[in-house]
Amino acid sequence: MTGTTILSLPNELLVAIALAGQEERFAETFSSGSHWQTQSTETSKSEWTLSRVSQRFRSVIVDTPSLWTLAEGDLDDERSVQVFRLYLQRSQTCKISITLRQSRESKLAYDLLLKRVDSIAAHFSHLQRLRIAVWEWRTGLESTFRDAAAPQLEYLEVVNIARKSGEMGVLFSSGAPKLDVLRVENLKLDASAAPWAASLMHLELLRYPIDTHTRALPPITRQCPGLVRLHLDTYLYTDVARVHIATLEFLHVSIMAGATHYLLNVVDLFDTPALTELWIEGSHGDQIGALFNSTPPLHVSFPVLTSLSFVYRDVCGCDASGGLSYSPITQSPSQLFPMLASLTLVNECFTPDLIRHLLGSGAQPWPFLNRVAIYLVDYSEEEEPQSLQDVRRAFEDAENARRERGDPLPRVALGLSRLLFRDWDADWSDSVVLEMIW
Repeated sequence: MTGTTILSLPNELLVAIALAGQEERFAETFSSGSHWQTQSTETSKSEWTLSRVSQRFRSVIVDTPSLWTLAEGDLDDERSVQVFRLYLQRSQTCKISITLRQSRESKLAYDLLLKRVDSIAAHFSHLQRLRIAVWEWRTGLESTFRDAAAPQLEYLEVVNIARKSGEMGVLFSSGAPKLDVLRVENLKLDASAAPWAASLMHLELLRYPIDTHTRALPPITRQCPGLVRLHLDTYLYTDVARVHIATLEFLHVSIMAGATHYLLNVVDLFDTPALTELWIEGSHGDQIGALFNSTPPLHVSFPVLTSLSFVYRDVCGCDASGGLSYSPITQSPSQLFPMLASLTLVNECFTPDLIRHLLGSGAQPWPFLNRVAIYLVDYSEEEEPQSLQDVRRAFEDAENARRERGDPLPRVALGLSRLLFRDWDADWSDSVVLEMIW
């Protein structure tokens, strides 16, 4: 297509070109693996590019508010903030999605940060999605959000970058009745000023400051009767009242203590009869063994759980030291997880022992288990490190035992990585060599 042909395109087609792929761009921008805190693309978008081709293009594109509803700004960069404000202005009253970010190396004066963030306040009435990452959340910054209402808001993500915990966060206390997804990092919420909690279906509390006086689970977890997905990345005290969430289907919790029965006690905190997927991060192999060895009567019950994952992201030498013991699993895990179909172990200590006791000669029946995935981390330069050899032998022993008994073999996948699984939620699979065992 020649330059002359492009310039002669009708207005409707110009708008259609600018709109092409916008839905996919929204989905990618607000996906969990978008790296939005470091990525900026405001001047490479089709609407921005087309608006600068010619005067006619500019007139058509700028006068189409629906093209300017995905606004991003780097708070440290004055030019980026200016472009961001143009997006806000041109979107008019269309529902808008906003991303604002401050870098970890930011030297931006706090009063200037407040001024730049405050530019979004006039658009709260048609705000649909908001993500904001700032170096430090303070009272001055909160004043922009504290008493506001956001009647169209569906997605909210707030990141307090600084390692020290921020102040108590109050957000949209005048109401956000459509809020469906909330993700906060290193910021404690004032649940008493969260009238929107009842509408939440997806809640993530990451690096969440726990109340050491009450020791209770974050109060907001008790105010979401329709919650479907919950991620709690915080220290969990186990001598507190249990939480009942009848609708919860996905739970991701962090284990931040090494006591053998701590994992079991954490799991016992949650009364979630509809749960189908459970992720446990930070667990050790001896804790997993204690969980599987547990017998009723426990408070907890997972009657429909089908997927269970244990993830350890860092270096663990528990099974290489003589100070820790692992107790054989003698109970049937199906008492606790009767419908479990998929089990995943990522970088867990005592993995060979777990394989033998869950699948080997003395293993208790687990009728619905049809998939087991094991991911190992090894930094040695050996082509087949000892850890991999140990796991292979454990699988061979288990396979022989099951064949002798005539038991069905689950589908087993074994992966080896030379890197830690710190980015497990992102595209971690690129670093894994995966093979099927059975």
